[in-house]
Amino acid sequence: MITLRARGGPSGAFEAYESYGKEYIEQLKYWEKVFRTIGAVNCWHVNNSESEEMWNLYVSGNEGVAVQSTFSALTKAFDATARKVYVGIMKYIDYEHDSFEDCSNRSFGNFTTFFNYKDENFKHENELRALIM
Repeated sequence: MITLRARGGPSGAFEAYESYGKEYIEQLKYWEKVFRTIGAVNCWHVNNSESEEMWNLYVSGNEGVAVQSTFSALTKAFDATARKVYVGIMKYIDYEHDSFEDCSNRSFGNFTTFFNYKDENFKHENELRALIM
């Protein structure tokens, strides 16, 4: 089984969809492969101040750079790109007990929905994602 990787191990996203059946998982695997050739994900931490925890998780020593923006300024910056960019705040759910809104066992809903969810164990990241197709 293919799993998406996050710091510290699998994110659990594919496992969360297992109850939808083998055919659905095969479709996810296919679309993940397609996305890896035509898309990218850009992640931002949303907060009113810097987070020492995030610095410690994602930066070694003094190698990091903080870029500060607003939701409005970030989305406006993407207006000039030729490619479609979807920007949204992550939804954190319990993969074992919660379901993915907008996705059913027959449909992905909006495919970008798949990229809007993360296991609640990552809630401290308070993430905003820009999905570039």
